[in-house]
Amino acid sequence: MSLARKDLLDHIMPVKETAEWKVANMKAHAILSKLLSPMYQTMVREATTALEAWNTLRDFFVQQNIHNGVKLRKELHEFQIDSGGNLMEHFFRFEDLCLRLTAVGERLDHRERLGILLGSLPSEYDTKVKIIEPRENVNLLEAKEMLRREYEALLKQEKQESAFKAGGGRRGGRREKPRDKHAPSRRDRGEKRGDDTRRDGSRFTGKCFECGREGHKQAQCKKRRQERDDDEYVFSATSENSAAWLRDSGESSHMTHEAKAFVELRDLKTKMTISIAHGHRLEVQGVGAVRLTTSTGVGVRLTDVL
Repeated sequence: MSLARKDLLDHIMPVKETAEWKVANMKAHAILSKLLSPMYQTMVREATTALEAWNTLRDFFVQQNIHNGVKLRKELHEFQIDSGGNLMEHFFRFEDLCLRLTAVGERLDHRERLGILLGSLPSEYDTKVKIIEPRENVNLLEAKEMLRREYEALLKQEKQESAFKAGGGRRGGRREKPRDKHAPSRRDRGEKRGDDTRRDGSRFTGKCFECGREGHKQAQCKKRRQERDDDEYVFSATSENSAAWLRDSGESSHMTHEAKAFVELRDLKTKMTISIAHGHRLEVQGVGAVRLTTSTGVGVRLTDVL
């Protein structure tokens, strides 16, 4: 760059010597020598032209031979980052290695660089790598940005887990006070949940809201317990052979492969496909509604199910 700014770049190329050229050559030689440290100035002391000095330095710093190319390619294909490592430093080392390969005459195209970079990542980036791999038009810069965001999310998650462990597992900023092992338990004090004995030891004399009888509360009513057991039995009998569903409120549509699960099903007016893992695509056969029963016995209706 220093030679180019002074319009002396031609003097590191073989051209016919003239009186004017010789003067400029001495100037270019002086600029090259000035840029070098004393240790490297001794290497170009015997050079009589800027071209000789340039070739000497190039042969020393950029040894364009098969040995260096093979060595750097092996280093590149063994390039890895440990789990939990600094991804940004990994990017810098990757670019430095690619530049060194280019300097010795080895060319790496875009797809090869991207493949080597994705293959060098640990397992915590597998999800993001599977998203990037099927995309044909993604470039190296876009892939790095996606990986950088994933790296920041992993760092944030790690900090939250560390803070949770440091807080002794407390949630909501409150930590449960350890109970004195010699202190009487709730059962000993007559405070057992569901017990119809009051804290002062007296019996409950009010009326049950469930059956109307006196001497117990609604929560301890035998009639209510019997009805709950019957409901649970009916639910287990009707849902024993049903398929399991995962309900996600963040999704635009739920999906199932069982046509018999629909209470309403209609054909699509236009053809629709869905992308799944590994770049596979599935054709949607219809859309409709599904009625489910949750584990608590509550009925749920899902619409726009594919």
